[in-house]
Amino acid sequence: MRRLAFFCLVTALATASCVGPVRDFQGYRAKAWHGVETASSAVEATIFGVRDALRNQAFAPYLSVSIRDAEEDASTAQSQFASIQPPDAASDKLRATVSSVLADASDTVSRARIAMRRGDIGTMGELEQALDHVAKRLDQMSARLQP
Repeated sequence: MRRLAFFCLVTALATASCVGPVRDFQGYRAKAWHGVETASSAVEATIFGVRDALRNQAFAPYLSVSIRDAEEDASTAQSQFASIQPPDAASDKLRATVSSVLADASDTVSRARIAMRRGDIGTMGELEQALDHVAKRLDQMSARLQP
């Protein structure tokens, strides 16, 4: 019983410490960059999945799981960044910009997951362009934020 309690405590502490406090703009900017990079990877994975689906180059269950995992990554990046307290006014402005891009990434990946599960090739074709657009925005943001 003690081992179980200890394991639960360690797990809770590890989970809670994923997003720590930020004391200055540079630290906040680094957290923003990390969130953008995570979302960028999720969007890129989704782009590959959508393209494979459009070209019938992979099995639907595999693509569905891959895009679901990408959706979880994008959503986690968005929520973790949103949970960080901005330390100053400059960080408030950065938060608004980065949050918008992360929300777009998460939403677009979610829409791709839904289209994939429905087998909606038409929507996936439309989302391919939307995903490319979001990927470019994330890349530009990453370049601006890179520590």
